[in-house]
Amino acid sequence: MTRQTAARMRKEAGDDADRRREVELLRLRFEEGRPIREIAELWEEDAAHVHKWYARARERFQGLLRRVIAEHGGRTPAEVDAECRALLRRL
Repeated sequence: MTRQTAARMRKEAGDDADRRREVELLRLRFEEGRPIREIAELWEEDAAHVHKWYARARERFQGLLRRVIAEHGGRTPAEVDAECRALLRRL
């Protein structure tokens, strides 16, 4: 489900540079395991600014993850939220 969510996030980003940067930030953080301060250095950005992007990107990812889980059906809203939290903890 997290892969489906990541693919949807990439697709929805389209040509929007800010949204594409959010996708790249999550990729660097979760696939490569880079800390935010290292990403900030790589991008030559202030770490506080990158932390804000990261928070926004995680929020967007979490919202999409909830939708993906809900689309699989058979779950109450509370169960969707619980599964979402469990998947995010594993990341």
